[in-house]
Amino acid sequence: QLMRRGYVAARISGASMGAFAGSNIDRPTPPIDDDPASWTVYADELAGRIAMQNDYDDLDTGMLLLASHSGARANAQQIMNIIGAGGVVKNAIGEPVPVRHGYVEGITPNELYAFAHQGLINLAKSHHLNDFGLRFSESNHPRAPRVLSRAMRSPHPGIVFARAAAGESDPLIDVDARLFVDLPVL
Repeated sequence: QLMRRGYVAARISGASMGAFAGSNIDRPTPPIDDDPASWTVYADELAGRIAMQNDYDDLDTGMLLLASHSGARANAQQIMNIIGAGGVVKNAIGEPVPVRHGYVEGITPNELYAFAHQGLINLAKSHHLNDFGLRFSESNHPRAPRVLSRAMRSPHPGIVFARAAAGESDPLIDVDARLFVDLPVL
């Protein structure tokens, strides 16, 4: 009965994630060292590959992609946290911690502590009125999964554009993208 109740609850709440989420995504070769810059570049490259995916019927990753691309639940960073290689997070003493693993395969204690610290920092920022300008600017980054929006969010936009040159195009339908390239808003 408990299992049936769980299925009913999952059906009501929306799609669920399988145990092999992200297993079919072609990943770049991960860095062999703990250099934060290398892991940031790796995370940007992986985010680009995830954004280029559009097989929403795929059993492993389709639900995550659909939720992200539609803006319903997930964003690219959350997908990367789920499938692995979420970039670099600072721990409680300010040291950068490369996130090599995801929730699907299990994160290490060091990654967990860094995530917890970052979560507390984000929570504190969201509750301070003095940080209104910071919250406003962070919340107004373009969120679309298209090329120009990803480049505007990325600390390494060149990698996003280089990856997109392999066959991705941006229809420039997002308001932020159109304003950025000085086109009228539709």
